[in-house]
Amino acid sequence: MNLKLQYKLVYKIKNSRDPRLKSFSEEYIINRISKFKKTRTVLNYEDVKLINDKVPGTYLIYSLTNGKLAFCYVGESTNVFERFKQHINGFRNGKDRLYSKMRKKVKELEDISFMVLDEIEDQNERLKKETYYIYTMKSKFFSLNSKLVNRRLRCPSGHGMVRSFMTYDKEAEKLNLIVYGRCVNKHCNITFVIK
Repeated sequence: MNLKLQYKLVYKIKNSRDPRLKSFSEEYIINRISKFKKTRTVLNYEDVKLINDKVPGTYLIYSLTNGKLAFCYVGESTNVFERFKQHINGFRNGKDRLYSKMRKKVKELEDISFMVLDEIEDQNERLKKETYYIYTMKSKFFSLNSKLVNRRLRCPSGHGMVRSFMTYDKEAEKLNLIVYGRCVNKHCNITFVIK
C-alpha cells in the first residue's frame, strides 16, 4: 500500500465515529502504547503515591486491561507526578467532565496506568510535544482529550493562538506522521513542525 493510502487509512481511523473502525482504532493505540512501554516505565496509582520527584514533562494516562483499551489521555505539567496525584484524586472525587468520562470507562483506579512520556523543562516545548502525542493517540472512541492544541502554545515568534494539522512525510519509505502548527497572527502566519 502506498504512503498516501496508508495515511488516508490512519486519518480515517483517528477521526471516524464509524463503529466498524473501532477495533482498528483500538489496535492502533495499543500498538502506540506498546512502543512507548519499550522505553518508558508504566506506573500504577500505588507507585505514583510513593514518588515525590518534581519532573516537568508530558504524560499518558490510559486503561488497558486484558488486551482491551478503555481510554487514553495525554497531558503536560511542570510536575508530572503531582499532576498524576491530582488525576487520581479527580478520578475518586472530581466532578470535572474528564473524570466523569474516565469513571464511565473504568470502575476501578487499579485499571489505570500512568506513564511519563518525556521530561521537558521548557513550557512551549512541552506544549508542542503534548500536541504531537494528542494527535498520535487521537481516537473518537478512546481519547479523552477535548482539544488538540493547548491555548498556551506559542509559535516560534512568540504569538499565541496556534492552529494545528496532521499530514505525512511524502518522501519517507514508511508512513511518518507530521504535525504542524500555524500561527493565526495575521502578520506572522508562520507554519512550523510540532514534534
